[in-house]
Amino acid sequence: MPATSPIRGKRRVRKAEFIRLAVSIFGPKWKRPTGRLVGRTSKMVRNYAAGSFDIPDTIMDVLKKQADIGPAGQIIKKVVLRSLVEPTARTLGEPQKRAHERAYDIAVEAVREMTAAGVIRSPGER
Repeated sequence: MPATSPIRGKRRVRKAEFIRLAVSIFGPKWKRPTGRLVGRTSKMVRNYAAGSFDIPDTIMDVLKKQADIGPAGQIIKKVVLRSLVEPTARTLGEPQKRAHERAYDIAVEAVREMTAAGVIRSPGER
């Protein structure tokens, strides 16, 4: 008799995909926001993550749809995350940038990254 049944193996794979999708959308503190997204309590989300219950297709479909942001979305997400974790004031005493200035900097960086990845052409290129 095999160590794990085929049903347990499938549940384990689905559990791993569930966690991967949720973390890719919400980051390390993914349980509560995932519950809000799929209409379940955070306790039920923990049960799904533990493999205690089968994860319904409807919940997996919601996560897959939410996670599918494409290459341009992935680049924008990367740029935004990077800009959120770096300090806004570059030198001591320099004032922090306003929201619209930060948004502009993020947009410029996103265009650079998408151009480098070949997702879009350089703004000056025809």
